[in-house]
Amino acid sequence: FPYTTLFRSADIYRKGTNGVIKDMKKAFELYQSCHIPYAYYRVGEALEFRRGVEKDVEKAKQYYRVAYREGHPLARRKLQTLNFLD
Repeated sequence: FPYTTLFRSADIYRKGTNGVIKDMKKAFELYQSCHIPYAYYRVGEALEFRRGVEKDVEKAKQYYRVAYREGHPLARRKLQTLNFLD
């Protein structure tokens, strides 16, 4: 499954593990390509906390909502904590 490889690679770049230099921009780009709840959540985090991209809380909300609708377990908590859940 190609998305598995993409999000694992994105995690490696995000964390800077396995001898790979940490690269938040590259991680963000890979997560955007995954189209799975976990990746939507990570894109939301990147946008919320300015990790490899410019901060954009409104876009972060959109990604958190998609992650939530698609069943990511932390997305609901994030939306509630930040009063993003409508």
